[in-house]
Amino acid sequence: MNATTHPSSGPSSGNDFRATGRPPLKKRPTAFNETNVQSMSSSSNGPMKDVSQARARRLEQNRRAAVESRRRKKVMLEELRRSVAFYTKANSNLKMQNEDLERKIFIAKQRIAQPQMSADETSPVAESKKSV
Repeated sequence: MNATTHPSSGPSSGNDFRATGRPPLKKRPTAFNETNVQSMSSSSNGPMKDVSQARARRLEQNRRAAVESRRRKKVMLEELRRSVAFYTKANSNLKMQNEDLERKIFIAKQRIAQPQMSADETSPVAESKKSV
């Protein structure tokens, strides 16, 4: 293998341990190639029946899993909706409290900012002098 070729482009298609540093790939037998199907169908449908039963079992398990998944999704969605409603109401209450406190702060600041009335202006004697 020279430096310009890719390891998988050689004659061994990447299965040569020396070229790739990996052990050769093993081909997995396929259950449904033509020779297997012919031999299965000619041998009293025993293996074919097992295969179809296994497939039917897998399909049924998959249906059940899908139903359960949809049920869990509905439960989770409903829980999220309840959470949204709860936190929306809590947020609204906090906003109202915040507005109330800001109003109280504003009133307190106005009172502080008003000029302090002197003791003379508030006494009854000072009031009578003003009117004269």
